[in-house]
Amino acid sequence: MNAEGARQLIPLYRAGKPVDSRVTKAVHFAEMHPALREELNWQKAFDEGIVAVIHCIRPPENLRQKLHEISQSGTPAKGVVRANVFNPAIVSALLGVLLLVGFLAYLKMESAKDFTGKNWAESMVALNDRMTGAELEPTKLPAGDLVDNMMLRGFDRFTLPPEIARLPAVGWRVFRHEGNKVAQVAIEEHSLVVFVFRASDFGVHPGAEKGWKVFDHERWVAAATERDGLCTLISFRGDQAGMESFLKSLKP
Repeated sequence: MNAEGARQLIPLYRAGKPVDSRVTKAVHFAEMHPALREELNWQKAFDEGIVAVIHCIRPPENLRQKLHEISQSGTPAKGVVRANVFNPAIVSALLGVLLLVGFLAYLKMESAKDFTGKNWAESMVALNDRMTGAELEPTKLPAGDLVDNMMLRGFDRFTLPPEIARLPAVGWRVFRHEGNKVAQVAIEEHSLVVFVFRASDFGVHPGAEKGWKVFDHERWVAAATERDGLCTLISFRGDQAGMESFLKSLKP
């Protein structure tokens, strides 16, 4: 069992319900993996929220009887149908369904703002406030040409999205964050700080196919993308409007 295999099986887990032995193994694996444990806990909380909403729906006690009477009465006249539409039992049931649909829509909108492993991305952005610049090796190379430098420091297959790779770098380093290697590049334009790391190491999955997921963290704005198993996280001081404008200015 590896991290990717466990990640695919975790969505099949339901607390208190019988599950396949492979799902059980995936859950045990996730409980011991820092990034997957967070995903598992999020899913448990999501499932509990859905169950709680469903339990909040309280149809009238005579709803079953009313529905039975309607089903036994054949095709009712238009006036009867109109009256039943405003029947308290029917209205309560409809309101319950609408509440559930609204809650699911809300969760969908909220999930669009976040992404799996966002807390790890935020923890890297927070490192910017603790840096002095002395940690970086100076360079004048384009950011995308630092492949050999990164490899010599133990970060293999370093690559950047083309729109970032062509920007001139002023500093770079490879360091460990929570035990995993991370490549970092400083770019003079926009005082940009770039982090590159393996998505599987931290469980960071922005979910934007060849696009960028933009978010704020304290005084910083950041954007993340995942391509070929590598996550690229760019950041600078500013707001989301500034990041959106910067991303639009980049040449593909």
